[in-house]
Amino acid sequence: MHRFILTALISFFVPVMIFAEDRVTFPGRAWAKPGELRSKKLIDAGIYTMDSQVNATWLADHPEFTTTHPFDGIAIRLPLSSQWCKKEGLPVGTKFDDVLWKARHVPAEAVAVGIADMKRTKWGPLTDNFLWWNLRGGKGPLRSVDLDSDEDWKVMEQNARLAARICKEGNLKGLLFDTEQYSVFPGTKTPYPFGKAKPEILRQRGQALMNALQKECPNIVILFTFAWAPDLDQASFLAGVKHFINGMLEGIEGDSRLVHGYENTFYFGQVAGSRFTKEGFRGDRARYEEMVSSMRKWSTFSSDPNKFAKYVRVGMAAWLESDPWNLWSGWPSGTKDTIWSNLPLALAYSEEYVWCWSEHTNFMHTLTDPVPGQTGLNPFLASLTNQTFNTGKEAATQISEKFETDPLARGWYFDFDMLDVARRKHKDQPMPILLTEGVPYRWNPGKKQLEVGSAWTHGPDGKESEKHDKQRRRFVHPVRESLLKGNAEFDFTVTNFGHDPENPIIIGVFHSDKPANQSSISVRIGGPDTASILVSGTDGHWESKATETLKQGQKYRFRMTWNLSEKTLEARLSNPDNGKVLGDLAGEIPSQVSGLRFDEIGIAQADWTISETPSNKAYSYQVNKVNFKGN
Repeated sequence: MHRFILTALISFFVPVMIFAEDRVTFPGRAWAKPGELRSKKLIDAGIYTMDSQVNATWLADHPEFTTTHPFDGIAIRLPLSSQWCKKEGLPVGTKFDDVLWKARHVPAEAVAVGIADMKRTKWGPLTDNFLWWNLRGGKGPLRSVDLDSDEDWKVMEQNARLAARICKEGNLKGLLFDTEQYSVFPGTKTPYPFGKAKPEILRQRGQALMNALQKECPNIVILFTFAWAPDLDQASFLAGVKHFINGMLEGIEGDSRLVHGYENTFYFGQVAGSRFTKEGFRGDRARYEEMVSSMRKWSTFSSDPNKFAKYVRVGMAAWLESDPWNLWSGWPSGTKDTIWSNLPLALAYSEEYVWCWSEHTNFMHTLTDPVPGQTGLNPFLASLTNQTFNTGKEAATQISEKFETDPLARGWYFDFDMLDVARRKHKDQPMPILLTEGVPYRWNPGKKQLEVGSAWTHGPDGKESEKHDKQRRRFVHPVRESLLKGNAEFDFTVTNFGHDPENPIIIGVFHSDKPANQSSISVRIGGPDTASILVSGTDGHWESKATETLKQGQKYRFRMTWNLSEKTLEARLSNPDNGKVLGDLAGEIPSQVSGLRFDEIGIAQADWTISETPSNKAYSYQVNKVNFKGN
């Protein structure tokens, strides 16, 4: 993923594949909904330019990293044993992927420690991990594989079977196969290793490779950076790749899968003035829909369109440089290298996998060296991957939250559109950064509470008000939707009632597919004298207004118990210091309040209408405790 290669590709291919974004043309873009992210997987592949020490051994020794890393998986490098490296004249620390395309058989004992390290690793949310596999060039003391040599290929097949064994025993999904060729044959400009071999040899070798992999790991997944696409015939560094992967397609069978994680999609949504473009790249829904349609039609580039339809899955790519979060020490903030793709939509439109690249971000420092004044966990990434539901434990039946540590590490999330939150609105603005100030939900580690405001902002300093269309604006924890009975309790303190009655404080239970005015039980506070308890259904609502004036700085408790099978509710707003009841709503839920079901608990804004609340009119409050139990 060398920079000069990517730059060359962009300058070569932009006129055909990438289009500058006209923000005026796409008003009211809806960002990705939680339901679109379920069962998708975000894979961290960008760990090799800066975090070179992140390998199988390091991951096993750092559970504080693996159990909180805000991804669904990671591409892993496996170090070879120091004894074998010394024997072969290789530097200690040489990785398995460094010698994959060398004419030297790697014995099982050279990877035994690495496999053992993966078995003892506490993976946490990293459910879908891959072994890094690339096309290394002919440098170093070991001779490179000659694809025309049957003897060399026997060695390659042995190493492929070992790679599959690593995946099977290390509980990895398969290989993340970077098909860019990183060097050339000595004295030539011919890309290595596919540049010289004839198409029929490449197809033969690709099929043999796939057979070798499946022999050890019958359900292996291969995630490609570049696969069937116009690029394979137009970009010189991809010479021969199409023929090789056609052979892999011909050899695939059973439960194995090939994922086309088309690399050029990681430019979608990047802003004007970034490193790769003066105008910006479209990153709207229509662009991703066009891309999915194109990738399906690219079956015509394959040697077997029927097998393509059966075994190839549409994936996506995203480039992100996490600024100001987790930057490598010394990198400037808010430069043209502050790159973010429209990652939420990449996940929404992939069939399963999105792989992420980064060059300036050091995720290894997420917890060990956070940005001063910030928590270590990247809130934007954590909010996305907390919605993918890959561990099977995300949708809770019980929650006891006191916000003593970052709630994003325990499944909470907020929704956001990467193209709107803290992004540049016009060309004259300096390059913006993804400020947490642009999002109205922040955990305060000093006060151990969630701080909430109603103003979404943007701009280079995160202070310009943002208008949002009818889109979700929540900070919630998922709960199991099948629960018909439940009870919940919230403790909160209003610090400012604000001056926007169209965007009240909303605290309660909701459904991720519906706006808060169609399926929810909540307390809503538009001002000190306009608090009410409200049950909102698809076609009607049931409401009880508070009988007391609320005060700033006073802690309040909202409690509710519901039984959807019996259609009953008991809800109460009170002062926990003296037990005084400010409002209640109890009894049988009216028949016109239909369609009630819940799968989220937390806080929301008025997501059924367009809103723009400037900072000087915004409410603010603190949430100190949330308890939930359902059955």
